[in-house]
Amino acid sequence: MTRSTYCSEHTKKIVQDRMKQQDKKRGSAAQRGYGHLWRQVRRLKLAHNPICELCEGWRGLTVHHIVPIEDGGELLDMDNLQTLCRDCHEKIHGRKK
Repeated sequence: MTRSTYCSEHTKKIVQDRMKQQDKKRGSAAQRGYGHLWRQVRRLKLAHNPICELCEGWRGLTVHHIVPIEDGGELLDMDNLQTLCRDCHEKIHGRKK
């Protein structure tokens, strides 16, 4: 029994399915411009900043665009990049509290 439409287990499954559908619409990473040059710039950024720039963590690092590409940020501009751990990246995108 639940007060909402779905129990927590099924809500999680529905969210995952919707995210997969959205990913299919976005195209592959290479189709979105994240090809060979991006991988080189990403490696360079991580080499220069090997810890999270927000919490100083070092696990699960990713390179984040400060100004999103869809908002006019440059894909390969080092000044538009920030090294973040997975938790900080998820918080910035509102996927984690």
